[in-house]
Amino acid sequence: MIRHAFTLIELLVVIAIIAILAAILFPVFAQAKLSAKKAADLSNTKQLVLATIMYQTDVDDCLPLTVPGDNGTSLFTTPWNRISNNPNPITQAIFANSNAPYIKNVGIWNSPGTQVDWTGLNNQTPNATGFALSYTMNSYLNGLNSSVMVAPAVVPVYWAGMGATDLPGFSFAMPLILTASHSWLQPGQFPGDFYTFSSGGANCVSGFGYFSGPGGTTANYNVFNLGSNISRADGHAKFARNGSTDSPLAIVDQNTGILSAYWVSTVDCFTYGCCYDYILSPLRPQ
Repeated sequence: MIRHAFTLIELLVVIAIIAILAAILFPVFAQAKLSAKKAADLSNTKQLVLATIMYQTDVDDCLPLTVPGDNGTSLFTTPWNRISNNPNPITQAIFANSNAPYIKNVGIWNSPGTQVDWTGLNNQTPNATGFALSYTMNSYLNGLNSSVMVAPAVVPVYWAGMGATDLPGFSFAMPLILTASHSWLQPGQFPGDFYTFSSGGANCVSGFGYFSGPGGTTANYNVFNLGSNISRADGHAKFARNGSTDSPLAIVDQNTGILSAYWVSTVDCFTYGCCYDYILSPLRPQ
């Protein structure tokens, strides 16, 4: 009986064809996976802002506190009772804890496009609850009544404020606030320890900051396709490319993703000393 088998040339041709098909298809599969993560991330940001809107209906249309007690640079434990010896009631007031009854699942705070790489914060990697904050809230919205907003459809509420990183066990708002009258926002500066965003005058926002190290100045803000998903105060969410006027991030390195500038008004900033990110401003017109 005659047995037929592949010749060496035929075998090499088949292997070459398979290799070519793999080279063509693998990038497609990778892009499909990234698109799926981007869609899940978009859903998360939308669900978060919808939870915030539900919260508003229960508190006279006011937004949650982003810097409770004017602790502008503090990290707030989330869930608030995760650490049993944490007696500070102000911890409960931060937006991530205020929104908890409307979210139920803390996993929604974790973006599929980010990863935990900020370690050393009380060894909270991982923590007992699995909470990892990917999304930060717009700090300028601290306790504001929504009627103050000129155009809710353009005001960012939630986005990946630390880039493609997570902060395990804690939450905070971005950007960090620096006022013209009192420097970095902290307790004891304003009546009732309640700072209201101002784009002009003595108490205007005169600068902003973000944490250094992983999750800060070295963070990669190219979360998805050189941008990130952002939810707006009217309840919708969409993708915004870094450097566009839909994003609070003005200049981001395309290779490293490192942030180097927010959007500011040169007249307000250099003439009046009010250097706020006007994309994040609740007073921004349509």
